Order: sequence, then structure tokens, then C-alpha cells
Amino acid sequence: MKISIVVNTLNRLEYLKRTLASFDYLRYPDFEVVVIDGPSEDGTYDWLMENYKDRIKIGKVEEANLSISRNEGIRLSSGDIVCFIDDDAIPEPNWLDELAHAFRDNDVVAAGGFVRDHTGVKFQAKFMSYDRDGNPIENDSSTADEWKPGLYRFRGAMGTNIAFRRDKLLEIGGFDETYKYYLDETDVLVRLMDSGGKIKIVPQAQVHHKYAPSHIRTEKKVPKLGTYKTILHSISYYSIQNARNIRPLKDAFLNIKAKKDQFKLYAKSLFNDKLIDEALYQSFLLEIEEGAKQGILDAFRYPLRKTMKKDGFKKEEFKKFITKKPYPKRYRLCFVTPDYPPQDCGGIGVFINHLCEALANDGHEITVITRDLTQKHTVDFQNGVWVHRVPTMPHKNFKKNENIPDIPPYIEAYADNVLNEIKRVQSIRNFQLVIGTIWNLDLSAVVATRYLPVATYLVTSYLLMQSSKPEWQAQEKEYYENHVKKMIEGEKWLLQNSDYLIGSTRAIIEDMQRLYNVELTNSFLIPFGIPYEKFESERNYEKKDTLTILFVGRFEKRKGIDTLLQVIPEIVDTFQNIEFVLAGDYTVSDYKKDFEKRYKDEKWYSRVKFLGVVDDERLEDLYKKCDIFVAPSRYESFGLIYLEAMRYAKACIGSNVGGIKEVIQNGQTGLLIEPSNAKELADALKKLIADEELRKKLGKNAQKAYFKSFTIEAFKNRFIKFLQQIRCGTE
Repeated sequence: MKISIVVNTLNRLEYLKRTLASFDYLRYPDFEVVVIDGPSEDGTYDWLMENYKDRIKIGKVEEANLSISRNEGIRLSSGDIVCFIDDDAIPEPNWLDELAHAFRDNDVVAAGGFVRDHTGVKFQAKFMSYDRDGNPIENDSSTADEWKPGLYRFRGAMGTNIAFRRDKLLEIGGFDETYKYYLDETDVLVRLMDSGGKIKIVPQAQVHHKYAPSHIRTEKKVPKLGTYKTILHSISYYSIQNARNIRPLKDAFLNIKAKKDQFKLYAKSLFNDKLIDEALYQSFLLEIEEGAKQGILDAFRYPLRKTMKKDGFKKEEFKKFITKKPYPKRYRLCFVTPDYPPQDCGGIGVFINHLCEALANDGHEITVITRDLTQKHTVDFQNGVWVHRVPTMPHKNFKKNENIPDIPPYIEAYADNVLNEIKRVQSIRNFQLVIGTIWNLDLSAVVATRYLPVATYLVTSYLLMQSSKPEWQAQEKEYYENHVKKMIEGEKWLLQNSDYLIGSTRAIIEDMQRLYNVELTNSFLIPFGIPYEKFESERNYEKKDTLTILFVGRFEKRKGIDTLLQVIPEIVDTFQNIEFVLAGDYTVSDYKKDFEKRYKDEKWYSRVKFLGVVDDERLEDLYKKCDIFVAPSRYESFGLIYLEAMRYAKACIGSNVGGIKEVIQNGQTGLLIEPSNAKELADALKKLIADEELRKKLGKNAQKAYFKSFTIEAFKNRFIKFLQQIRCGTE
């Protein structure tokens, strides 16, 4: 069974791009895409021709009339089934499969699925019903699914998620072009019902409706001029047309009057709430009267309707849409991460974001579950990735899982929220593997229930951090006893119970085994990778007299900021052409405050710049412009910051500890010092400052190492190899 997806669009190019991108992840093997533009003024048609002309059918209409646009979509389509979806809606991967299944029943002439609202969680529509007066009832479970000619109230579906047999649409002439929009698809349903056949509601065929602003409403959903006129025209026209030979016309006129009164009251509420002014309010009242009057006149003027011709046009050749990766050769993966863009991310969120988008770009079905600290629950489609943001607070039915050790209640509560979110969508997404990190034990509920296989990425844990956090036991004893110790026990349990463990370096695997005293026999080595972009220095950056030394990291002891601040005075006093740029959150400690208090009157102090937290664009610029990168961390399980500098051919100084020594090769791609050794750090800085050739050599070698082992492509390929090794997705 071949399917045609029709998207009708008008001046919503940015939303349309996302909708078209989502079609790459549909599982159904045999569909085409038809986009009808008309008449957009935002460059939609040119963009479609430039980016999609070889993959989809593109049409254009000259009038802003949705019914005309839909009919053009029917003309260009070649599938047995024609599906309509809005240009601000995103389908779930199984959308077409579920709709196609409904049409195996030869009596079904139309089918529709559930529609989720802008949150991606709640439903805008489930079981819809309509009547011959155009009254919709959302989520009406009382109406029978019966369809028969002449029925007053009947089951229906929303126009953003509805499908028809193409031959049946042609039999009734498609859409009535008297409707510019509103009730257009409901009118089609009435005519199909009166001609025989039935509609099927398919709960699992779901789309996410994101409510884009349009020519009929603002972002605040306030109607624009002309909206009420068109809507009342549609209601009046619909009521009379669909009353013929079914019910007394007086009932249709009573309905029209009631609808006028209803819309006048709504316009009054907009005015009272100061969403519109007096002039617009009066205009709306006039529109309501004029629209209703014109709709009545048109109903008698066009008793046979203004539909498309049933023949006279040549059926187009089917143009199969080629997705990025055919199903079922895709992986269906769920990643769990504490943070994810566009919110601020630490290393974990950055790495997972890069990997997820790389996998999605290859066509794999990728879902991310992350925290929403505002306690909202939302689902979005970002760059090919489904991003679920879930509350961190416990839900009302939360109960402790006896299979999970005694970890802090709020940690377990969020882990339970993660599990519930996975369960909520599993019937549609069909995850094969859940991937997360040991940090914060986000995976503990999934592991404890054995709901799905789990791969835990090993990153810096509480036990690994403990040696660089003496304050935990000195000043924060209660926190240490009630949080840290419980987290360490939970981490050990997670290591012992995860199906698979992944280390970004050999060091993190070995350190975990040693410190937790466990044998990690199910471990895999998958070093991280990050993307690369060309930058200005490759186009002859303007030379400067000052040598810039960059540090990036939180101002905490583990990051070695205290050791760096200890040597800075000597370096800037010795070398007059040196400046230090320190980027990162300095509010987490007193290091900056103490340094400033001690040295602010020194003549060199202006050459030490504390930037605080910077955005991603600024951070990239800092890496590109610096001459030396330094981060004397006491421990890093991997060391994202070094890679970020190495890819731009910067000589790096790091500590000979943890995963750092696997990222930086001492004397080849950078210099390594012993952690906390201020003298070694000062000597390494002096060496690189004094020897320009050495800086260039190390930087060049570092960039070569990056391109060889640490690109996002290399990271993705290693991860795919891991999935193959564990036979992920093998039934």
C-alpha cells in the first residue's frame, strides 16, 4: 500500500523544515511527500526547490485557501492513501504504519490518530466527534464509532492527522474550495460518511502539534483581522450544506445565530482582558455578521459545492521518499543525561548531544530524557532528536524500589521519573537500549526493574571526586553522610548491575575497578569525540603582540584552579607579553575573591581576566584565539576541554592523571605535569611561552591526534561498533 503525505504550508518555513526533517525517521517503507506552498512570502518555495526538489513533489497555489491547497496536494499525490499533516506538526516514527494498518479493512475510507499538544505530553485531541452544525467535541469517548449516511453526530479526526483513500476523495470531488480553512476536513468526513464507508480512530498513530503562529492567529492565539469573518462564513456554509435532506433548515439557522452570539462573547472577553483594543473589537463584531451572511448566501449559490474535477488530470508518477537509513536497519536508542542543549551543559551533556545528533543524522531513532528544573514536562524534536524534559520532583504515586540501595530520596525519585517516561512512550518508540552515565544514578530505576538493557557510561563519580573534596568531611559532614556516602554505595551497585559499562578512557575503567573493588568484565572502551569547524586563524588571523593563556573550568579544587592561580603572578611578572584568560563559574569558591584581594594593586593585574561563565559561541572564540591552553585538573575521566583546544591546534598543559594522559601525549601533543605541583606547572608554562616552535609543533600534533581519533565521526563509529558487538536490536 503506497502512501502520499501532503503538507500544506503558508509562511512558516522554519516550522516546515522541522516537519520535513521528521519524515526521515518514519518507519513505513513506501511513501512519498507532497508539499503545496501558497502563496508564501518567506522564501518557502525557493527553499524547497533548492533543498528538496529531488526528494519530494512540490506544488504552488496562488490563493491563501487551504482547501484549494489540499486539492492540489491530492492532484499531485499518487499513493493509495493520502495523509494530511500540518506544517507545524511532527509525527511519531510509527505514524504511517499505524494508519496503513487501519486501511486493511476495506470498509475504512478515512482514518486519524491522536494529536498531542505543544507540550508533546498532553493530548490536544484523542477521540474527536463532530456534528452537522460543526460543533467539535474533543476527547469524546461517549460517541459510538458508527458511521452511516445521515448520522447527525459522528466520529471524526483533526486535519493535522488524518488520512483518506485517494479514490474515495476523488469520488466526492476532494475538498470544497468554498472553505478557506476551518471545517474543511469535517465537511469531507460528512460527505464520505453519506456516501458509505467508515472512519477508524488509531490511538497509536500520533503527531505532535506545535501551534505555530499563522496568518489567522498571533503567537498568543489572538485572532487576526479577517479570521472571524472566515470562520463564521465556514460555520454558516457548513451548517446549511450538511442540513440538506437531513434536518430542517431552521435548525441550521438557529445554530448560526448561536455561533454568532458565542463568537461575540469571545471577542468581548479579548477586549475585557486588554488583548485587543476598541477598534479591533468593533471590527471583529462586523466580521462576525458579514461572515455569517456571506456563508448563508454561498450555501444557496453553490448547492453542488465548489469541488475539484473528478477526472481530466493525469495521475502523477509515485515519487518514493528516500529516508536517511531504511527501517529496520536503524537503532532505537534512549539516552539519559542530566543536561541537554539549549540549556547550559557540562561535559556529559555536550558529549551526549554530539553523539545523539550524529546518530540521528545517520537516520537512527534517538530519544533523550533530561531534567527540567522548572518542573515542566515537555517533548520537542531538536535536530532529529526527540528530547523529553521531565520534572525532577517525585510524582504523587512515587514509592521506593526495594531493589535499589539506600540512595537519597530525591535522586531515586528522579530516576523513577526517568523510568516512567520510558514506559510512557515505549509502545511507540520500542527502545532497544538505554544509555546514560553513572553520575547522579539517573539509570537506577531502569536497572532495578530490568525493564530494558542498560549501558552505563563511566564518568567522574562521587568516589573519584572525594580526594579533591576535603570539605565534604571537614565542613560538610552532614552532606557527606546523608548524600555522598549513599551515592558512593549506589554507584557501586550500579556498576555491578548494569548490563554494559562504557569507559571513555582505560584509566576510568581501571580507576573504577580499583576504587570500588569490583571486576568490570562487561566494560567497553569508547573514547569521546567532538565536532570541528573551520575558524579565522585558518584564514590568517591577525597577529597580536600579546600571548594568551586560556583556562576553562569551574573554580573548584578538582579543576586545579588553585594551583594555576598560585603560579600566575610569577608568570605575568616574568613575561610582559602574557595575559591569562580564565573562563568558568568563579562563584562556587573564594579563589577569585582571594586572588583579587591579594593582587589587585599589582601593575600586571589587568593582564589576568576573569570572564565567568561564557556562552558556547564566546567559548569557541576563546579556544580559537588563545596560544596555550592550561587546565591542571586533579582528575578528569576524559577531558573535553583539552579536545576543544586540540582541534584548533593549541598546545595544552594538563595533569598526568585519569583520562587526561590518554588525551594528551606528553611531549607529543602537549605537556603533562603531576597534579597539584605548582613548580612543574610554572616550568611547563615558561617552556611553552619561550619556545614558539615547540608551541606550534605540539599544537600541530594535537590537531592531527584530534582528526585521527577524536572527531564526532570517529566517536559515532566506535559507538556503532559497540552496538554491533552487543548485538543491540537483534531479535
